[in-house]
Amino acid sequence: LEGHADMALLHRDYGFRNIMVDNKKINGVIDFEYAVPGDMYFDLAKLIFNDLNFERDIKLREVFLCGWSRMTEKEINWEHLWLYLAYQGLGAIQWVEKQKDPRIREQNQQYKQKGEAIFLRACKEMF
Repeated sequence: LEGHADMALLHRDYGFRNIMVDNKKINGVIDFEYAVPGDMYFDLAKLIFNDLNFERDIKLREVFLCGWSRMTEKEINWEHLWLYLAYQGLGAIQWVEKQKDPRIREQNQQYKQKGEAIFLRACKEMF
């Protein structure tokens, strides 16, 4: 990656469930127990991976990314974003595979498939 990371306070569990909205405006973010400094694209990728269907919800994705870019006053660095989306995908695969209980592994196959799909898409976009 060229340049330096876009450093910020990472929430690390950033998702719509932790964003407080009132009158269609964000008025708070809660649950900072895992917060650390790091590259802001980690949190962005986590939210996209967990809360958006990147392939199906294209309009929602574009509206969200446009709003994110406007609020942060940064253009999307797609190289960083795809890298962290690949990381999220690998994390999902790894989480499912490390489950000792075969029933839990079986119940989470869709999550694993989502991880595989975003990882493969990220690799295609990066290489």
